[in-house]
Amino acid sequence: MSIVKTTAFYNVYLKILNIDNMARELIDFITVSEFNKVDGKTMQDVTINHKFVGNLERLSGKGKDAA
Repeated sequence: MSIVKTTAFYNVYLKILNIDNMARELIDFITVSEFNKVDGKTMQDVTINHKFVGNLERLSGKGKDAA
């Protein structure tokens, strides 16, 4: 692998790490439910609560707990 390709690879990798760190800063906590069987399939609910706004699905009216 050439130096140019290696440098490009590392730049992409660093951008991904930066996005990952930004996402971690925005997430307050994640709730994971126990496994359930629905129509023969194993299902599990995952709720991501963001700092400053809470659960975005619930706010948008698309989440299962939406009022």
